[in-house]
Amino acid sequence: AALEKLHVHMESTTDTPLFWHCSHGFHINKHNNKDGIPGCRQIHSLDGYSKNFYSALWAKGRHTYSRQYASGYLPHRRRGNAIATVTITRSRLKANGKSHATDFLDSPNAFSCPDHARDLEPYIDTAFTGADSKHMKQRVQYACTRFDNADCPDAVLKVGTGTLPGDAVAGAWFLAPYHEALDAISRDTPHHRLCYQCPWAALVWPTTRTPYNRGGYYTASSPANGPHSTPEVDVSLQSYADDSSKTYTVPHYLGLLEKARRYAEAADERFAEKGFRNNADKAVSLVHFCGKHAEAYTRATYLIGGLPGQVARAARYLGPLLSHNGSNQPEIRKRVNAMRAGYGAFGSFWSRNPNMRWTKTVFMCMVTGAALSGLLAIVLK
Repeated sequence: AALEKLHVHMESTTDTPLFWHCSHGFHINKHNNKDGIPGCRQIHSLDGYSKNFYSALWAKGRHTYSRQYASGYLPHRRRGNAIATVTITRSRLKANGKSHATDFLDSPNAFSCPDHARDLEPYIDTAFTGADSKHMKQRVQYACTRFDNADCPDAVLKVGTGTLPGDAVAGAWFLAPYHEALDAISRDTPHHRLCYQCPWAALVWPTTRTPYNRGGYYTASSPANGPHSTPEVDVSLQSYADDSSKTYTVPHYLGLLEKARRYAEAADERFAEKGFRNNADKAVSLVHFCGKHAEAYTRATYLIGGLPGQVARAARYLGPLLSHNGSNQPEIRKRVNAMRAGYGAFGSFWSRNPNMRWTKTVFMCMVTGAALSGLLAIVLK
């Protein structure tokens, strides 16, 4: 009865309880070897019923933030989709002798960047109407967070930017302005695109089919019985929440510099429009040249440099360690070392423990788990 009266009051006044939007903030360690605030991630503990209410309310909206390149906070799109698309695309380019580069963008504290009035609330006007729209906007208009204080009463701070990590709708709401920024970057860099004739081309079609270039686009020729009517899909861009990557072909070293700088400039401009920041100093690029002058171009890339970020021989993307030439050796070495560390941590336990059931359980957790964790998303050759 009390809940019924609450909802009747909310519908008649188009208002929600203020305590629903006041969170108890606490921090968890990012494990990034940094001290103080840069090494912590703030999580908001909100009222449980309000989270359920806004989760149900969000499901009623007419949402437009879903993209074919996006994974994370979207139904049926997992982290493995982004990893597999990046690794398979790079493998196809190498198999067909196409020099290419992959840039991994870094946008620090992305979830807390979008402005409420400028970036988050306008999306609500397009997805909701009437009382639902007002209730959704109050999630950020009334947002505040409370911190424990040992010397005086708890500090209560008004939250003016970003969604609240820990809320049921925080991730999906964040994607609205973030995907708009990625869309704008892609429009500004049309010659960075890698298009296939159908969405599943990168995952299904054999590598023996000959790709061709068309107006700066890399398009795989469709099989004879393929769906020719399906629009081309750009597989160069992949994102998982706030982690994005861009793969594009490069003709030579100077062409690499031109494309990398153009993409970094577009990212700086378009991210800034939505309140994000592109940290070019922490951006990582994987570069692989093919063909006659591949060795000279590779040497110039590492010795002369000139790219906006750093050029690496291997980079971590959503877990797995990706090599510049598509080799699995860096990831394999990492897993072997983790297996050895897990096995060695128990010392003589393996030989002195008479209970084989316990021995097997510990071995499966510490050794086998380190070897097989996340293998589903790795392209083995």
